[in-house]
Amino acid sequence: MKKRDKLSEDFLRNPKIILKTIDRSLKNYPNDLGLLWLKSVQIQGKDNKEALRLAEYVAEKDPNDFYAFQQIADVHRETRSYRKAINANRKVIEVLKGLIACDKSRKQIKYHESEIRDARKKIKEFESRLAGTYKEKPMSKEFLAMRRANRKKHKNDLSNLRYESWGLEEKGKLKESMKLAERMISLYEDLPYGYMQAGDLYKIMKKYDLAYDYYQRAIHLIKMHIAWKTKTNYEGELEDLIQDIKNEIKEIPAQELKKLKSRKFSSCLVPISMINSGPF
Repeated sequence: MKKRDKLSEDFLRNPKIILKTIDRSLKNYPNDLGLLWLKSVQIQGKDNKEALRLAEYVAEKDPNDFYAFQQIADVHRETRSYRKAINANRKVIEVLKGLIACDKSRKQIKYHESEIRDARKKIKEFESRLAGTYKEKPMSKEFLAMRRANRKKHKNDLSNLRYESWGLEEKGKLKESMKLAERMISLYEDLPYGYMQAGDLYKIMKKYDLAYDYYQRAIHLIKMHIAWKTKTNYEGELEDLIQDIKNEIKEIPAQELKKLKSRKFSSCLVPISMINSGPF
């Protein structure tokens, strides 16, 4: 079970390329239950019917996989099918009780017990929703103050900048999203993610020359990290990132792309600090 937690944590660091990575892996391992579960989690809220089908398939193939039943409950909550969500959470509790009976690890038993408590809380919430007595608890002033402090503290965190930039892009606020991409480049100039985001935004704006340049900067940076064998959070996926960027480049109109490919790409586009200092 710990492996599943680690898998989801690693995949969720890359929300923009997760589906491409999962689909690519499923071509080689079409019956991998972990990958099918991850895909269900990722498409929840976008395609709930397919998310539910995948989760139910995983649960059918592995009746002891409580993660699958949790996912079934989450999809039903998304579609406001609270009675079905209650039944799925009851199944979660049943599976976890069976695992506790077989498990000898005290640490694992505590984990299962905490999951049971969580499932029971959800059942109570859904029952109150069905009865029409559910009330959202107001957030305390202390909690709101702590959340504001955390936002301020982690304002320039790479993950936060990426999520915020993607959110603005989805809302069509391209200029605001670009400002965050530029901040990423300024703060993390030796990483490719700011350049990738800027490339995506310029492509949407149909400024294909700028999009192509930023994509090439990102590819060049990734290749330098591969050559130096730099240790990053995305170790083992760097070649996939290059392929994803190349797929984005292919979306540039063919006539424009032909002109752009005829130009020479200069390594001077890579941050000078990185060239001087070597791998970080």
